[in-house]
Amino acid sequence: VIDADPFLLNFLAEAALRRRDYSRAVSLRNQAVTASGDRDSTYRLALAGTLRRRAQSEPGSSGADLRTALGYAEAAVAERRRWNGPSAEALGEVLDILTAASDTTAVITAALPESLAGTALEAEAATAGVARRGAHAALVSRDRQAYDTFMQFLPDGPYRRELQAQDDEDGKTAQRDSGE
Repeated sequence: VIDADPFLLNFLAEAALRRRDYSRAVSLRNQAVTASGDRDSTYRLALAGTLRRRAQSEPGSSGADLRTALGYAEAAVAERRRWNGPSAEALGEVLDILTAASDTTAVITAALPESLAGTALEAEAATAGVARRGAHAALVSRDRQAYDTFMQFLPDGPYRRELQAQDDEDGKTAQRDSGE
């Protein structure tokens, strides 16, 4: 009965995560995905996040886990877009996985709206979670145009102020390095 109930399997996976038993959590989330079939993006998204967390905690398996996680997260984004669901949350997981893989160029492309040569829907790009992740990647990549775009979408608050402080510090560092 447990193997057929994705809700219960997901609950057990959460308990495993609290114990930092990432391999057990991944196994249980895999079972939840299988039990739910293709009809529920929630379990695929949860599995993607668990794989990302395992990759970040156990570096030896990071490449394979991150690739697998990206596949699940992208599938969740596609499914939610298909029925106009909460795709920005799923896209946030995609961006977190790409960030964990140190692929800031891919983060920027995935977070920018389609109208600016990105792949995000306009509504997704305008959410604080997507804009924050995109702005951070743009700042790290020193992509000023993308950074300015993301900052337009990011509301005032702690994330915006933190990014602005990092940007100010980077500017001061660049001035010192150039001898100005």
